Amino acid sequence: MEPQPDGAMNRFTALTRVFRAWIQGPAGLALVFGGLAVVAGVLLVGMVWMTSRPSDEPVEVVEGIFFEIATGSVTGTYYPLGNVVASVIANPAGSVRCADEARCGPPGLTPAVQAAEGSVSNIEAVHDGLSASAFAQADVVSLAYNGDPPFETPYTDLRAISGLYGESLHLIVMRGSDIQSIGDLRGRRISVDRRGSGTFGVATRVLTALGLSAANTELVFERSERSAEMLLAGEIDGFFYVAGPPVRVVQDLTNLNLVKLVPIDGPEINALVAREPYLTAALIPEGVYLDIPEVRTIGVTAIWIVRDDAPFELVYRITRALWNPVNRAMLEAGPEQARILSPRDAIEGVPIPFHPGAEQYYLEVGLLTSE
Repeated sequence: MEPQPDGAMNRFTALTRVFRAWIQGPAGLALVFGGLAVVAGVLLVGMVWMTSRPSDEPVEVVEGIFFEIATGSVTGTYYPLGNVVASVIANPAGSVRCADEARCGPPGLTPAVQAAEGSVSNIEAVHDGLSASAFAQADVVSLAYNGDPPFETPYTDLRAISGLYGESLHLIVMRGSDIQSIGDLRGRRISVDRRGSGTFGVATRVLTALGLSAANTELVFERSERSAEMLLAGEIDGFFYVAGPPVRVVQDLTNLNLVKLVPIDGPEINALVAREPYLTAALIPEGVYLDIPEVRTIGVTAIWIVRDDAPFELVYRITRALWNPVNRAMLEAGPEQARILSPRDAIEGVPIPFHPGAEQYYLEVGLLTSE
């Protein structure tokens, strides 16, 4: 049997992975393909596999390349950004847009956007070969690469496709709350998101820097949507959330004038940022959320990762398509996080080596040098 083309997956495996993702449902891997044309491309691969018969006439069939992008909650920022990125890089059979090959990924590329638990689980999925790629926070990626907790061993097989955008730590409380600063959380009921999420990692480091822990603060481990419900019901006093503003779950609350954002600043926070190379001081500008003034906080870069054994040509073409200027209009039509993507940020705040395919592109356009 002849080997598969580099990066291609046989039809049976592709269909099996589609079915596996479908039966897991939105709580596991919710697949959203990059546009209806991409869905049609997947179905076409299945139809060819199931109905093909011997023929005297040779028929050229483009093998499907099934490429997952693990993101985050459907109400967060990773998930909608993933859908836009999938649309940009997709190259289904017969695509007119992809007649210019530099606009798209390799022929047959079928991206599948997965709703997922967050940075830690996304990194583990890539490391374990359960997802081809993922979005994750740079600080958590650094922990994984170096084998620092919560990771038990170094994940030195991780590589970067691109830096994406800056994310900000939100602390949301009811508008009438007497919580005015981060130090007021002592003795309160605070949700730090699910264990294994990027929010959990940053929020617990912030609390630790202030001398707060489960011993003097009641910690709750719920995702942002459930935390918002609990806040409105009076079951918690506040919740943390790391995302690129504006984030929908916060917008929904601020639009109803129900909540406020608490600043995350002070000497302890400044010392934390100085110690943590991938944390930065950040601002949530006035006007991002309705009637919310400028808020000081901390931030971290979101990056797109793959394994080191991802095919060179696949990653090169994906990177080239993502930053191709002719695709800018597609990014501009997406959510805020897609609109602010910039090639200049692609190489900033990235704590691990670039994949050789991505590195080749950045060398060609002068964002990296060979020195």
